[in-house]
Amino acid sequence: MAETETRELWCPICGRFKSCKIARGSSHVVAGGSSHVVAGGSSHVEAGGSSHVEARGSSHVEAKSPYSSILVKSPSAKVPSNAIGHTHLTAEEWLKSCGVEIVGGKVILYKSTKKDFTTQKGISFQPGTTHEATDWDANFKDECGCGIHYCPTVLQAKTFRDEGTYIACEVSVSDMAGLPAFAQYPDKIRAKGGKALYQVDGECKRLDDKKPFRDFQGRFAKRESKNEMLSMVSQVVTLVSYTLWR
Repeated sequence: MAETETRELWCPICGRFKSCKIARGSSHVVAGGSSHVVAGGSSHVEAGGSSHVEARGSSHVEAKSPYSSILVKSPSAKVPSNAIGHTHLTAEEWLKSCGVEIVGGKVILYKSTKKDFTTQKGISFQPGTTHEATDWDANFKDECGCGIHYCPTVLQAKTFRDEGTYIACEVSVSDMAGLPAFAQYPDKIRAKGGKALYQVDGECKRLDDKKPFRDFQGRFAKRESKNEMLSMVSQVVTLVSYTLWR
């Protein structure tokens, strides 16, 4: 039985929600332009243009364009050789693919929590404290469980839970597991634990930044107007002049 429907779904390739056509059963879909398709069952999808296709179940996806992207999420799916997702990624490979910078063997990743900084498992992400998974198993083969999961951005963390509280965390790369092949949730990674640094907004910008003159964007963007900033500079110049001429 052929069946299709259209829904708003998260696209891990785009990193945002997109209108996706869902192909089930024995349906046949031709994807063109910048369209998005999730292929399940024994559906057949022809991926053309710059389309994005997720291959699940026993679906069959054919690449009809060098610019189409195919993410395979099932070992039973038939996909072309340029598909991604069918191989294991090390923590370093996953971080690089997500554009996360490694500094001194550590990275900053994000966690979405309840308003009291805790998760559904009761782990606290209170800024300034450390946290560790009691069930951590570095040899665990699946992507979910046996660790704490982090995301490269708040936008991705919000797709798993969203109560309006987001925490930037410092995590050691050596404490991270890789991403298994055919991962259903490639936007998160499993780790032993880390340190909760500070609270951020939905764009990963720090909320409690009180360091003076950090940069124009961080400090002066909070001021109400350009005139207020100029007034502040004028007051400083006046104070310095008065001090020098006393």
